[in-house]
Amino acid sequence: MIEALAKIGYQVVPEVARSYIESQIAAGKNLHDVVKDQITFQRIVLNQMLEIERQLDQQKLVFFDRALPDGIGYYRYAGLDPDEVFALCRAHSRQYRQVFFFDAIPLAENTTDHVRRENEQESLALGDAIRRGYIELEYDLIPVPVLPLEERLSLILHHALNHDTQR
Repeated sequence: MIEALAKIGYQVVPEVARSYIESQIAAGKNLHDVVKDQITFQRIVLNQMLEIERQLDQQKLVFFDRALPDGIGYYRYAGLDPDEVFALCRAHSRQYRQVFFFDAIPLAENTTDHVRRENEQESLALGDAIRRGYIELEYDLIPVPVLPLEERLSLILHHALNHDTQR
């Protein structure tokens, strides 16, 4: 979805954790070594996300693949205390105008890659943890059901553009 939005000209922020992992793998590390110290890994990702957000024009429409509050779910999933993420979200994060929450598309066999390592059950549990974090931060989530890409894109743009004109 983030690629489809970028392709039609919207400003997007790709998944920071994926970009970080790929940069570390390109530098010769393996995935296990990059993520084995989860607290350090999660803090690096959070700090990179904060830096990206600080550089964005808050008046422009920007779509994030993952945003700072997702870290709450990742912390919980890794067995870490998410209090520091809650504090960062409240103190430093831009207020996201809308949060789209995608229903999970069932994973086909062998859909893990050199970065994504969760199976379907783990992916669903992680999604639930992420959803819970947004709800605790009092965001109203806009559900995006499993639909063909073009229909999901249309739904997102309908909400985003209608919300933007109401400001």
